[in-house]
Amino acid sequence: MSLGNITHESVLAAIAEFDKIGRDAFLDRYGYGPARSYILEYDGGHYDSKAIAGVAHGFATGRPLVAASFNGGAATVQRTLEALGFRVVATAAAVPGKNARDRKTGVVAGLARHHVDAALTEWRRLGRADFMERYGGSPAERYVVITADVEADALALVIGARTLAGLDASGPWRGDRANVAQPLTALGYRVERAGQRHAPEVEAVDAVVYEAAGRPVRAGGQGFSVDQHSKVAVERHAMASARRHYERLGTVIETASSKSWDYEVEIDGTTWHVEVKGTTGDPVDVILTPNEVAHAQTYEYVALYVVSDIKVAVGDGTQRDTSGGEVTLIHPWRIAERDLRPVGFKYRLPEQRSSTLTTSM
Repeated sequence: MSLGNITHESVLAAIAEFDKIGRDAFLDRYGYGPARSYILEYDGGHYDSKAIAGVAHGFATGRPLVAASFNGGAATVQRTLEALGFRVVATAAAVPGKNARDRKTGVVAGLARHHVDAALTEWRRLGRADFMERYGGSPAERYVVITADVEADALALVIGARTLAGLDASGPWRGDRANVAQPLTALGYRVERAGQRHAPEVEAVDAVVYEAAGRPVRAGGQGFSVDQHSKVAVERHAMASARRHYERLGTVIETASSKSWDYEVEIDGTTWHVEVKGTTGDPVDVILTPNEVAHAQTYEYVALYVVSDIKVAVGDGTQRDTSGGEVTLIHPWRIAERDLRPVGFKYRLPEQRSSTLTTSM
């Protein structure tokens, strides 16, 4: 069985599930035994490499691999994971099960929004370096908290909030999605991966919404840097990439002009609806229409195929040449409410006004 469909994003998804349910439950759920030869190291954690690869295949294609269907040695799993930018070591150099260097979980537990707001005030007053020196923490490993005027390393910010709230702040703490990003998002903060470059399409929509609402564009916005001809070329590049991928799996019919999804693909008797997105930005977020969201939440067999970091070369007139791109494939695609960020609301005013305001000079 080939591991060629595994992507960097699908490996991260498998790691996130491993972190969420624990090593024993993860191996039991997918039918894998403990790693015998190689361990995947990521963000200080140790993960059974073959199990991660098999589950990552499922996140990428919708079909997790069973342990007996492929070998987990240096020529297969190690080579595949290292080609995607991960570090794989012999089990003698790592201790399976010692996830994230035995860091403690629940760093946000016991904190309310006003605790984190107090830490943000300290961050503004002290600056990044002095804040970390006073309250501990280290440069962002994964996530940052974004406000209108600061970008704060999420884990360090929360450690500071614990100190200010009089809670135990002694670590080390785990700074992953389940322990930092999701709880802070639930408290109402904008949390993003560190060092990511937003798609210009997303920045453009944000800018238009803010301007239409009579507000200044948010600090840090990059603006829409892709012209219409480039935008069309990027979309075609992504569509072509998705078609090549799915033609290896089944019959592909383009439906972009008539449906809210872009392709219908017949795979093993099941019709999958594939939504395709292309961007010159990082694989951070994409713009979805209300119909796309509604369909993905109601139809069972939906996939999302995103091509990010597409390079555009501007030629004469309308000529645009595209190349490259990093594929993020979510198959099946299940939209969680926590992953949706509204960029604007249309509010219908009541027909009956309660009063009329008049002024005179």
